[in-house]
Parts: sequence; C-alpha cells; structure tokens
Amino acid sequence: MNKSIIIVILATILSINASAQVNDSLELDSLQTAGENGSVFAQSKLGYSYMLGKGVHQDLEIALSWFKKAADQGDSYSQVMIGMFYGTGIGVKQDYYEAFKWFMKAAEKGSTSAQYWIGSYSLDGKGVQQDYEEAFRWFMKAAERGSSSAQHSIGSLYNDGKGVQQDYEEAIFWYKKSASQNDPFACYSLGILYEYGDGVEQDYKKAFKWFEKAAKINFPFAPHFQSKLGKMYQSGFGVTLNNKEAFKWYMKAAEQGEAFAQSKLGSFSSLGIGVQQNYKEAFKWYKICAEQEDSHCQMELGRMYETGTGIIQDYGKALELYKKAAGQEDPWAQLFLGGMLEDGTGISQDYKEAFYWYMKAALQGIISAQYNLGYFYSQGIGVLQDYSLAFQWYKKAADQGDSFSQAKLGSMYYLGNGVLQDYIESYAWFSLASLDGNKDYIEQRNSLAAVLSPEGLEQGQRRAKDLFGQIESKKESTQK
Repeated sequence: MNKSIIIVILATILSINASAQVNDSLELDSLQTAGENGSVFAQSKLGYSYMLGKGVHQDLEIALSWFKKAADQGDSYSQVMIGMFYGTGIGVKQDYYEAFKWFMKAAEKGSTSAQYWIGSYSLDGKGVQQDYEEAFRWFMKAAERGSSSAQHSIGSLYNDGKGVQQDYEEAIFWYKKSASQNDPFACYSLGILYEYGDGVEQDYKKAFKWFEKAAKINFPFAPHFQSKLGKMYQSGFGVTLNNKEAFKWYMKAAEQGEAFAQSKLGSFSSLGIGVQQNYKEAFKWYKICAEQEDSHCQMELGRMYETGTGIIQDYGKALELYKKAAGQEDPWAQLFLGGMLEDGTGISQDYKEAFYWYMKAALQGIISAQYNLGYFYSQGIGVLQDYSLAFQWYKKAADQGDSFSQAKLGSMYYLGNGVLQDYIESYAWFSLASLDGNKDYIEQRNSLAAVLSPEGLEQGQRRAKDLFGQIESKKESTQK
C-alpha cells in the first residue's frame, strides 16, 4: 500500500483533528522546548506533526522518536501510534510483536483504539497466537466504548461464527450499530448480507442502499465500494439498470486507481456501453490497469495490440502481454497465446507449446480451448493422435452448448472414432449443432434421418431433446 495512504489511515483511525498540528516556527520552538522538558502533550503533538508533515518537514523517524518519549511516560495515544508504526512498517522495520506490545500497553490503560488493534491482531494471529475468543473479548471492550471498527468486527465474528456461536441477527445488530456511525465497512457488510440472503431475506434493493452509502463515504478504500455500486447499476440488481450511471461510478473508482473499475471503463469504452464507443479511450484504461499487473487488463491490451484495435498492430507487444497474463493464470490470455503459437503469428509456430497453453485454458473451462484440444488430439497436432481423448474434450465443450464440438461428436459417433459407432447418437448431436443454423450440420442431420428407421429417428429426436434439456439446465445452474 502507498505510504501516504497508510499515514492518512493512521490519522483517520485515531480521529485526530487539525488543531494538533504545529502552526508556525515560533510554536515549533516552544513545543520542542516543552517536549525536551518532558511535556507529554508537546511530545505527542510533535510526533503527530512530523508524521504528517503538518507545519514541519515530514520526518517519520523524528515523529517516532517524539512518540516514544511520550509513550515512555505512559501516554496511551503515543503508545498506539508506535504500535501503528511497527504494524505498518512505516518509519521503522515492520514488527508485529513489537506493535502488539505497544498496543497492549495502551489497551490496558483503556485506549479504545488499542483495544480494537489487540482484537485485530488476535484475530489474524499477528504478533500473538491466533485466538478468536480473545479477539471477540477485546473487540467487545472497544465496541462498548463506541468504536465503529470494533462494532463491525464483532458483527463479522457473529456472521462467521468465529470465537462465538454464529448468529446472523447479532451480526446485523452490530453491523447496523457500526453503520449508524457511517463506518463504510459495516455498510458494505450489510450490503453483502442482503445481496446473498445470508441470515436475512435476499433483497437487492436493500443491498444497493447499503452499498451506495458505503460508496459515498470518503475514505481510502472507497474506490472498491464505488466499483461495487457501478456493478449494481450495470447488472440492474436492486436498482434500474443504468449503464451511464455505472460508467460514472466506475470512473470515480478508476481515477483513484481501482483496477477492476479501470478494466470496466476499458470494456465500456470498447463496446460503447454507457458511453460513446472509443477504442483509444479503451486502450488508455486497459493500459493504466495493466500497469498494475492486472492479468485481465493485460489480456485485453494484448488483444488490442494483436488485432490493431485502437493502436497500431504489434504482435510482439501482444505476445508479451499474453505471456504476462497467462503466467498469472488468465485463461483467455492462455487461449490467445495458444492461438498465436498455433498460427505462428509474431512468433515461431510451435504446436506443442500451443497445446500446453490450450490445456491450461481448457482446464479452467474455456470452451474454445476445449474444442482446440479435441481437434489437436483428433489430428495428432502437437500430441499423439488419440480419438478417445479427442472425444472427451469435444464432449466437455459440447455439454456447454458449443455447436462446433457438438458437430464433431456427431461425426465421431457416425464414424466410430474414439467411441462405438451409433447413428442415433450421431443424429442427436447433429440436431443440436444444427440449431445455430449451420447448413452443413442441418444437411448431416437430414442425411442421418433418411437412413434411420422410424423407431430410430424417434429415439434420436428424444435423445436430442434430452441432451438439449441437460445443457440448458447446466447453463442455468452456472448463471445462478
């Protein structure tokens, strides 16, 4: 995470106001004199000012030294700040054990912030053995004193059944208590509960309401919630579908560096969704996103370079981007990389390497890659010819509604390649394949109908109907 963002979070979490900063050099001299004479207030204020560079040149080492002077005198605020420094690794080498030690000093003095952080470290096992019950105990101490972060954490523990018996009603109670203080994470958590119907009746409108509230709160993680709101507008869940509004929220998030939103702007601009089609704008956003090592954007950017869409065609850059994304297991990049290797586009043709990338994509469910594997096995391209394996891969793609693979199964049943010859089964698969209007498939189906007996034709039609029902059922279950 960016150092400046962490520093802002430190100040935000502890709710420090601007009056704590040094206003001029005269006050600075006065504070330094007071601090050197042991004034805890001066030491703490100097630590804060040097931490954020308020009224002085920012210097985290000096900030930490002043906080330590105050902390050694028992100042709980400074103890918490030292814990934050060690916990985030800002201005000092990250050390969870040291952070926990300082948080505990402050927590035992009743610091609400410290109690929250002791709960958080106990939950995650940072600087101490993971203990959900101990986390719950410390979160409750802070929650009862009004900490919205702790209240949200209590809600999460009830929601997940960690350290306490799972209880959705209690989870909602604590989430709402936290959300009433405008805690964005609590608002988002309530949105998730209503979106998926966990412990409550599924209600997209209520989910949208809470996501919207979270998105409108100005804080460092807001872009993620703004993206979620864009997604709701795009899908029409809980709100009237509105791609222009979705684009607006994606733009808010993208301008703050949110990769998913940048990817969406690339997609919207490329397809003309919610905004006028603009390939150069799509290229811009995909490039910004790809520079964050986002595999999907690397793949999309590679596609634009390969096809010359929005940019001068460059197979070398396309190949480079596909390799980066494929290495991060992006299945579409693996498919396109396999395609370039198969065709010898911008690279030496290599069927074995193409087969390797098609296999990786196929194992992730990419239908085109599954079809390609079937073809490679059937023709012995980049691998030993094996009709049985060809049949298996065609079947995987055919079961997902791919008409090309369905036609291939029809041919294999007709010829008895990799499977027992069966004209009825061949007729059924060609019937399915012909639904896309392909004249060759329709002709193959009709030719089979002419040689089948009336009983065989009836069986083939029933079989085609059953297969169609199975495929549609799978599609519906996948979409849920």
